Amino acid sequence: FGERLARVDRLDEGEDLGTFVRELLALEESVDGWLAATAHGTVPGLQGTADPLSARQYRVLDGVAFSLERADVVNAVEDGLRRGAGGPWRVAALELLGGKALAEDLSLMVRLLANEEGVAPSEGELRDAFVEVVRGLVSQGASMEVELSRLAAAKPSVKRALLRGVGSAGVPDHLEWLASHLSKDEPCDVALQEVARLAPRATLDQSRALAPAVRPFLQSSDSARRTHAVRALAAFGDERAVPQIIERLDRAEGAERRACLGALEKLAGRSLPPTTEAWRSWLAREVAWKEARSEDARMDLRGEDDARVVAALREIASRRLERERW
Repeated sequence: FGERLARVDRLDEGEDLGTFVRELLALEESVDGWLAATAHGTVPGLQGTADPLSARQYRVLDGVAFSLERADVVNAVEDGLRRGAGGPWRVAALELLGGKALAEDLSLMVRLLANEEGVAPSEGELRDAFVEVVRGLVSQGASMEVELSRLAAAKPSVKRALLRGVGSAGVPDHLEWLASHLSKDEPCDVALQEVARLAPRATLDQSRALAPAVRPFLQSSDSARRTHAVRALAAFGDERAVPQIIERLDRAEGAERRACLGALEKLAGRSLPPTTEAWRSWLAREVAWKEARSEDARMDLRGEDDARVVAALREIASRRLERERW
């Protein structure tokens, strides 16, 4: 593999590289050779050479990766893990799997990510490669529920990487799975952040079901948690959170304060002075109208007097909270 890959740079500019791609694919060690070259960025197996791969050699390797069979890649990765292959090789293996993996390969990808104790790195190339492969699987519509359930006992460090990969794909179908980790101490920060990321894409049913799980984080001692919770609840349209968000307003700073103001403006459908007092007054007026007029307006809306129906519609349109009741 190395000898053939080295010859690529001896071609004249413009010559067809496809011949080399086909030659490399015909080799029994094509997958192992690709992994070795990509992991180290050099031509594998040649004594006395450590020159980095050229752009042409990388183009040939791209062609090889595209045409390798998934089964051959999976077998080679399994063999490499049995040999105890290290970090750069594992990064290359994840990159190669990324273009071919199915949901059923998720456990294999976790084995590439984690060490013998099942602990995953919190940052770095290996974790980034894993997150990207998971993101790609979810983005392509892979059904992940069964495989994710099989990883329920994974270490928190693995869960955090999974949560980031699933959430960053931006597919709301997995919101419930993300929210199921909100009660678990170690990965709950990542889970909350990813729920907040996907909340704007939630269905009405998802919003109603998940808001109660997010609402307690408004009372967290951590500003970042409160900020993510406010953003998620605003996206869910959770009116029950309004009183708590108002009470946070004067105490919040920076990103949290901006999130509170944005949430209140979204939920109230209006802008007010950025003070707790102003928003308390608005909320008091909403509550007073609900207690004094909401039932009468509802009756007028169902009546046969067109003028009263129109008047009720205008009155209701000026209110913001509890609109779904109408």
